[in-house]
Amino acid sequence: MLRQFVESVVTAAERYRELPDKFIDTNMVLLGQIIVCLTIGVAVLYAQNLIVNSCVIPIIEIKK
Repeated sequence: MLRQFVESVVTAAERYRELPDKFIDTNMVLLGQIIVCLTIGVAVLYAQNLIVNSCVIPIIEIKK
């Protein structure tokens, strides 16, 4: 009985270990994260450039 339990746990672990290979490739996850990070970074830099150079918020004094 204990042997059947251990075998069922091993087969379940093997099944779950193969899931990332079937559904989502690890490289695709990393590529998606890079795209999201670059998009957020560019948006922050654009907003910073817009605020500093265009005086969208003239109350804030920024010393150059």
